[in-house]
Amino acid sequence: RDIKPENILLNIVPRTSSSQKQTGPWDENELDVSVKIADFGLAKFIGELKFTNTLCGTPAYVAPEVLNSSRKYSKNIDLWSAGVLLYVCLVGFPPFSDELGPPNMREQIISAKYAFYSPYFDAIDDLALDLITKLLVLDPDQRLNIQQAIDHPWFNDDSSAPLDTVTRSPIKGSSLPKTYTELSQMQS
Repeated sequence: RDIKPENILLNIVPRTSSSQKQTGPWDENELDVSVKIADFGLAKFIGELKFTNTLCGTPAYVAPEVLNSSRKYSKNIDLWSAGVLLYVCLVGFPPFSDELGPPNMREQIISAKYAFYSPYFDAIDDLALDLITKLLVLDPDQRLNIQQAIDHPWFNDDSSAPLDTVTRSPIKGSSLPKTYTELSQMQS
């Protein structure tokens, strides 16, 4: 219930010789990379038909159903957080923020109000945008489940450019638009 960049760890196994076959598209000096999720302080086991109602998580990554007055939510909240995490990994800033307001961050989240702003997303593969769009769905029953997310073409499409070849500008606070309205106008 608290998936965010600070809770994602990488275990990198260095390559000791050029004859070692890499297990993935890692940097030249890396044999293998494992991704681990840390900080299970807010974790809770919930079954297929069980719900929980504790208000918890990091505000920018929390799913809208956690913020609802009923606060009845399922494990689908982690898929929302994964969508926010992917957005942040691709461009370096979150899709929901008080700095993008009005509306405020809470209202942006509970209405799923976000956008793919130019020039930040211009060079990002459309399949990545499609995956984010299918994860940041207001209705948790319409959001991709874990298997659907894993099976998404962005993870499996050989025709898409590897992420490390996408050129991205460093994000500077002063270069970001100041409000949601300004961002929306940039998008049009």
